[in-house]
Amino acid sequence: MKETLEAIRTFKNGYISVKRIRIASNIKSSDRSKINFIWRGLRSLVAIDFLELNDSKSHKIYKLKYPEVPIDIEKIVSQVTEERKKR
Repeated sequence: MKETLEAIRTFKNGYISVKRIRIASNIKSSDRSKINFIWRGLRSLVAIDFLELNDSKSHKIYKLKYPEVPIDIEKIVSQVTEERKKR
C-alpha cells in the first residue's frame, strides 16, 4: 500500500490508474499478483474517500478527492487497515 501511495504522490495532474502506478513502480505487465494488489489498494482508497472513480469503463481512472491536502501515507494506511477490520 505504501508503494502505491508513493506513486500516487508523484502524479501532478491527479489522475490515477493501475497502469500509471504500475509504470511508475517499474512493475512488469506479467506480474499479476502485484497488479491485483494495486487495484485492491485503489478500491480500498475509494472506500475511505481518499480517491473517487472518475470513469467506470474497463480501464478505471481515479482522481484524488482532495488534491490540495498533502498525502500523509501513515495516516492513510491506518485508515485503510481500520476499514478492512470493519468488513
